[in-house]
This record gives sequence, C-alpha cells and structure tokens, in this order.
Amino acid sequence: MPSRTSGTLHAVVEALTVVEALTVVEALTVVEALETTAVENHNTHK
Repeated sequence: MPSRTSGTLHAVVEALTVVEALTVVEALTVVEALETTAVENHNTHK
C-alpha cells in the first residue's frame, strides 16, 4: 500500500514538473516572438 501511495505522489510531482516545464517553454516562446516582432517593427521604421 505505501508503495502505491508514493507511486501516485511521484506521478503527480512528475506531471506538475512537466506542466511547469511546458509553461516555461511557452513563456520563452512568447517572449521570443515578441522580441522578434519588436525587432521587425524597429527595422521597418528605419
């Protein structure tokens, strides 16, 4: 029984870690997209 509980906890922690990693990647992608757009706009206005 204890091993089953720890297995569930491990699965939950793993899922949260994956979600957190995806969120970070998503945030970085958004930032990168915004920076690219800003640079393109800056170059267009030159």
